[in-house]
Amino acid sequence: HSLVLGSNGSVYAFGNGTSDQLGEVVSQTYIPYAISGVTATQVLAGGNTSDLIDNGVLETWGSNSNGELGNGQTSSQLSQTATPQTVSNVSGLEAVALGSENGIASLSNGNVADWGSNQYGQLDDSTTPPPTAVDSPVTASGLNWL
Repeated sequence: HSLVLGSNGSVYAFGNGTSDQLGEVVSQTYIPYAISGVTATQVLAGGNTSDLIDNGVLETWGSNSNGELGNGQTSSQLSQTATPQTVSNVSGLEAVALGSENGIASLSNGNVADWGSNQYGQLDDSTTPPPTAVDSPVTASGLNWL
């Protein structure tokens, strides 16, 4: 799937939407359409999730099979959603990157917060195998961008 930011802040989506990552309950579309009620200053498309930043607030929607929505809910509480969910614990948001089933954010205090799948240790939480998924952003150990 892909997201495009319009000049007026509108968010357009197209492609595969089987995990609600298009922001509407649409399984697939080849034609970009504006997601109703959503504006942003930055958009990101991950594996089965979509993120937007608007006024320093990070929101995400799509699959939550491994906590990749970052809203503190586990997959048993919310497996997927087309409604943007606010990501918790990311105050001072400066930049965001998405993986296939995880996200990472750099914060203004120099820390890095990450969430989602940790199958291959990509969250850098220093756990020993088997790593577990994290459904809400946590500060990554040993990482500081300043």
